[in-house]
Amino acid sequence: MSQSLPTGTVTFVFTDIEGSTRLLHELGPDYHEALAQHHRVLREAINGAGGREVSTHGDAFFAVFTEADRAVAAATAAQQQLAAQAWPGDRELRVRMGIHTGLGVIGADDYVGIDVHAAARVCSAGHGGQVLITRAARDAILTETPLLELGHHVLKDLEEPIELFQLAVDGLPQHFPPLKTLTNTNLPEPPTPIIGRTREVHYVRELLLRDDTRLVTLTGTGGSGKTRLALEVGRELVEKFPNGVTFVALGGINDASLVVPSLGEALHVEASGGRSLEEALHDHLRERRMLLILDNFEHVLGAAPLLARALAGAPGVTVLVTSRERLHLSNERELTVPPLSPTEAVALFTARARAALPTFEDDELDREAIEQICRRLDGLPLAIELAAARVKLLSPRALQGRLGRRLQLLTGGARDLPERQQTLRATIDWSYELLEPTEQRLLARLAVFANGCTLEAAEEVCEASLDDLASLVDKSLLGRDDDGDELRFVLLETIREYAFERLRELGEVDEVRRRHAEHYLAFAELARDELRGAGQSRWLASLDKEHPNLRAAAEYVRRAGDKEVELRFVSALWFFWIVHGHLTEATATVDRALEGSSTQPAALRADALKAGAALAHRMGDTRRAKLYAKESIDLYRELGDLGGEASALTTLGGVALVEGDGTRARQLYEQALGLARALDDPFRLASALGNLGYLLLMEGDNGRAGQLFDEGLMVFRRLSSEEGVARSELNLAFVAWQKSAFKESEALMKDALRRFTGIGSREGIAYCLEGLAAVAVSRTDYVRAARLLGASAAVFESLELNLDPFELALHGWTVNEARGQLGDEYATEHAAGRALPVGPAAEYALADDVVLAGA
Repeated sequence: MSQSLPTGTVTFVFTDIEGSTRLLHELGPDYHEALAQHHRVLREAINGAGGREVSTHGDAFFAVFTEADRAVAAATAAQQQLAAQAWPGDRELRVRMGIHTGLGVIGADDYVGIDVHAAARVCSAGHGGQVLITRAARDAILTETPLLELGHHVLKDLEEPIELFQLAVDGLPQHFPPLKTLTNTNLPEPPTPIIGRTREVHYVRELLLRDDTRLVTLTGTGGSGKTRLALEVGRELVEKFPNGVTFVALGGINDASLVVPSLGEALHVEASGGRSLEEALHDHLRERRMLLILDNFEHVLGAAPLLARALAGAPGVTVLVTSRERLHLSNERELTVPPLSPTEAVALFTARARAALPTFEDDELDREAIEQICRRLDGLPLAIELAAARVKLLSPRALQGRLGRRLQLLTGGARDLPERQQTLRATIDWSYELLEPTEQRLLARLAVFANGCTLEAAEEVCEASLDDLASLVDKSLLGRDDDGDELRFVLLETIREYAFERLRELGEVDEVRRRHAEHYLAFAELARDELRGAGQSRWLASLDKEHPNLRAAAEYVRRAGDKEVELRFVSALWFFWIVHGHLTEATATVDRALEGSSTQPAALRADALKAGAALAHRMGDTRRAKLYAKESIDLYRELGDLGGEASALTTLGGVALVEGDGTRARQLYEQALGLARALDDPFRLASALGNLGYLLLMEGDNGRAGQLFDEGLMVFRRLSSEEGVARSELNLAFVAWQKSAFKESEALMKDALRRFTGIGSREGIAYCLEGLAAVAVSRTDYVRAARLLGASAAVFESLELNLDPFELALHGWTVNEARGQLGDEYATEHAAGRALPVGPAAEYALADDVVLAGA
């Protein structure tokens, strides 16, 4: 076959069916017929345009064309024919396609080389019905072809970002979800496809793209679909904003003062160097062009002035808000989300009914009943979904009768609420009162969870049974999220608010909140102990997922005035806060916990002071770090706690190092190391070895530094501490770099980078990017160095952290070398690196497979 394949400059086309595995399960034996039909359409299009079929694997085609125009013609014809087909089972078969022009090189019996790989990756980035074209293919097209610009994207296993275009096929959809390469958005994945809302999505989308629009607020009652509409608009606009779309969920908080930390967390911004977090946020947003989606703002309306200040200082930022009521800000544009149209409402009911009962089929009388149900529910999506879930037990006609009687009973809602809100409350009341008493009590108790919960948490805090949880899921009152690692249960915000009212009526708020706090304190303290060992990555991920619950539990304890438990929370969570970058919120939490804690047990206060010292040190607040560290050392010495003393001495040594007092830092580090050795505490020993080694590295004693780092690395490996191993490897990489052993240095840095990425340490990732930039300069790859420096700078700025002393000196050398070689090109490449989000930046840093010369 290889002898007849064209070589030289050719155009490759890859295709495959979106969701082919799902189709196989849905269609059963009919899938083979659909696949054969798909093959006929593809082959006719390829052959008709003069292409060659290179290979076929299952539902995937690989074809080659001597001209890019012929490839485009084949893709156009194939998509049009696919859309026109009647498929088995009335299913829609959607095919994604990728087109790339490059060098056709034959190896064995097939094409080989990076261009084939690129074409396959481009196909994988798209969605069913979408045709993606690379810049190389676009430049090779000779005829006028309608293309949409999609910008530059980083594709898996490809070192350089690649510019992509979308072929606009006449008569077929032009709008698709964000490409699967996009990582500049944190939009949640909706659990179900949106039904209806075409007009609203278009209107809000166009409104947000207007130059005179800065703030749009979607208002409406709970359950009207505000969040779902905002998400759909956000997905359509990802490519329109150079800095992407960021989603901030505010439903889990009810204190306006927590809006700033929530924004900081979503935008990866922290305060440091004497600047408040709000000031850091203003600086972060000032030069950006992005869409910010703030969900459930009605909980924190007191933060509206903050939003006004942020908009005033960030002309490129546009904000989309969902709220039960408008914010009353200047230039705010309000859109009250209307009910679904009758047609949309019926379509939603039918879709959700079939999801609940796959065998659901409606006759003419049922359709009339469904129309009446949707009309009585005023076209509110949540109310319709709750009713549709009942088809497992009741036919639409039976539902209509019960719902009608129930709504007549429950129309006496507060007169100052919108009519639709009264209807929604009646609908939830109806669903609630159909529950068994144990299910009602469980639903009410579940309201205490801020971000859902595990099965274990529901059992312990709410005395839940698995049967009752499953029943609430079946009745669409409770969501089920199974990410493969653990099963979680989540309440919609509207249901959670309703459930909390019921909890108040039961008189159980304090009791259930107390159990909630006890559960998460035990979880935090268990995690603290496990973070030193083999499960570090898993426990860090679990702490991150439970952070809203941990925050809610700690806040309840603070408001309850239980200072002892408040201090225990701080002592358990400080390491997690540092690794995952929750520094601003953590610092405030520690400071509040320490206020008025002088009468608390000395051991608890000492641990909290040690945590506060470590956080202040990371934030650059040396005065507070020294104050807390010294007081904690005094307490630990009174208690005879040598381990605590060693940790606090380490922090104090780090402060001395930053202040340039190397002699004092050495004294403190050696004291900490001596205590750790005397205690036979492996974790503290490895940490102390690393700190003293870092000081020696700064002083140029590479031999001794390397010995200490090696010893610490062996200890961390025995402990299976991913963070400790990564830190040790990075330090050893710096030693190797100073010895001009660049190959060894790069290997160590890349392994450290993989580990830091695995545990979610953005600070660690940034340090690795800095080190790899220096390695790139050492092998004269100045473009790569500039991009890595830009990527590192973006991460450090988002964290509002400064480089440590050794890395700061290395950074200056790297910048001078790269800028001196690149000249004006340096700024361009640095900016390209800054534009990379953390994940793609790490992938870019790891993708370089160049074999280095040298030791």
